[in-house]
Amino acid sequence: MTRHQVSITHVDEAPARGERDLIQELRDYTENWVNRMRLLKPAHEPQAIAREVFDELLLYGLSPSHSTLPLPRQIHDFIMSHLRHGVSLKDLSKFLGYSEKYCSELFQTQMGESFSAYLRHVRIEKAKRLLEDEAIGLTHIADELGFGDQFAFSHFFKKTTGQSPRQYRVHVHKKLKVHSKTMN
Repeated sequence: MTRHQVSITHVDEAPARGERDLIQELRDYTENWVNRMRLLKPAHEPQAIAREVFDELLLYGLSPSHSTLPLPRQIHDFIMSHLRHGVSLKDLSKFLGYSEKYCSELFQTQMGESFSAYLRHVRIEKAKRLLEDEAIGLTHIADELGFGDQFAFSHFFKKTTGQSPRQYRVHVHKKLKVHSKTMN
């Protein structure tokens, strides 16, 4: 049997349980995504949008360079790409293929802090970057960070930083004005 025949045989085999789960998950997401697109009535053709999404999936998820990334980088990238959807330890454990308990221990070892502390840190840093742009509303920022509404985001931000998002934004812009005056 040639190498080519072996690979064809392998492709024709039934997918393993984990692969079947992944395929079903993609089908579920696809159905939801198509329904949302129908409601939005996008300016571009749905096929063009789907092609762009599929191309990104191929480039990001299936490229050889992705699988060779160090585990901490894979974890960080996963969290950042799923932040908007309210990423959880359960989501990460599915992605890595480990139990939640093992994933929690692995996370602590690889990242140097707990999942919840890391997620809080990532959310705050991204929130601060987004708050620097006055054109971005709090509702949009809350959505980008996976919060249900801007009030939940504001409460989280104030509890974590000691300032409301609006206070932080005002403070940052005052610092920028002072810095730009000293530069001139």
